[in-house]
Amino acid sequence: GERFAEEVSFSYVMQNSGTRFLIITLLFSLAIAAAGDVLSKAIDSDIIQQHFYFIVLYFFVITLVFYYGLLLTLKGKPQQFVRYFMGASTFKLLFHAVVVVVYSLLNRPQAMNFILTFFAVYILYMVYEVRFALKLNRTQPK
Repeated sequence: GERFAEEVSFSYVMQNSGTRFLIITLLFSLAIAAAGDVLSKAIDSDIIQQHFYFIVLYFFVITLVFYYGLLLTLKGKPQQFVRYFMGASTFKLLFHAVVVVVYSLLNRPQAMNFILTFFAVYILYMVYEVRFALKLNRTQPK
């Protein structure tokens, strides 16, 4: 009885947490895109990189994949959640660095604006992901 209740509540958390996260992440991404649009009209539009919307889409997809991996670790031991979080965060940081370096080498004239835009969006998504990961870790069955 108790084991079944734990499984049902865990399944409920995974389904609802994933759907809720998808909707909130979509709204968060749209807010960032709208803010970038407003900023590009208010200030020199060259500062906001021309690939801004692709950068937001890139982080949206990466964030969803990262969160899905976190959801999968919830059923395991708490250490598994922490290991995944740290490992995936390190991998993402290295992957982001490769993206920035490759783009910068291929598009030297736009490199500085791309790096600044990428970094600003990275910070926003990093804070967002950590906030949700901490919330998710609190729901983990012990």
